[in-house]
Amino acid sequence: MTGLSAVVVALVLAVLAACPTAPAGPGMAAGGAVQTDYGVKLVGPVDSTGSRPLRSVTAGRPFYVRLQLFTDGTGPASVTYDVDLPTGMDVVPARLRGGAVTSSCLRACTVGWNATRSRQLSVYYALVPPGPGAFVVEASIVSTNRIDARKRDNTATATIVVVSPRLSFGRPVLESGPPVAGRDFGVTVPVRRGGTPVRPLRATCAAAAGSHVLAGVVMLRRGNIRCTWHIPSGAGRMTLRTHISATAGALRAAGSWLYAIRAR
Repeated sequence: MTGLSAVVVALVLAVLAACPTAPAGPGMAAGGAVQTDYGVKLVGPVDSTGSRPLRSVTAGRPFYVRLQLFTDGTGPASVTYDVDLPTGMDVVPARLRGGAVTSSCLRACTVGWNATRSRQLSVYYALVPPGPGAFVVEASIVSTNRIDARKRDNTATATIVVVSPRLSFGRPVLESGPPVAGRDFGVTVPVRRGGTPVRPLRATCAAAAGSHVLAGVVMLRRGNIRCTWHIPSGAGRMTLRTHISATAGALRAAGSWLYAIRAR
């Protein structure tokens, strides 16, 4: 090598040494490995469709939580996650209205999907709360199949508000139309405890038309109360005032309804 060539080579090496290394581009680690963001969200409680949020749920009845895993990458995606439940809250198998089956996995749960088709995957859980109160369900990502670019979205929580069961009446159903003077008049009243049909232990069917106090005939069935009264023949164009009450365990419900009595 001539003296001139040696000088040129030395200058080139000096320039290269002075140039900083280009930073890793978006989605690339310094060593060239692909980085992808993974995250988790918890939505709940939701109804049996898995989509409509609920403000509260009833103690002792299953409710649903939707766990959403997402990524901004494409191709095969795989995530391992944990779910932490409050003390006394149980996970139960169930099927949502749309056909999706709930999961019972709480530790080291691994799922995979094709992120090119969908950037997220939903996993559903059916849970039973221990009693009234506010409870926090937590989900956290343990590992992913690629380097996770951000860790701050790897944990999610959902606060579940649980209320005590309540005995309630639905809208009365007239069995044979409005009350008519001189005829029997019957109504069927739906009964629910915490939203579930229940057979009351006891019920009363009180009614009055003007100065006439009417004795009601009570029939108890699962999910409803049937009340029947005989309307006096002279009660046409009066107002029938009804009052129905029921008990189921320590719970009580009552309701009053008015009906215009038709003349024969």
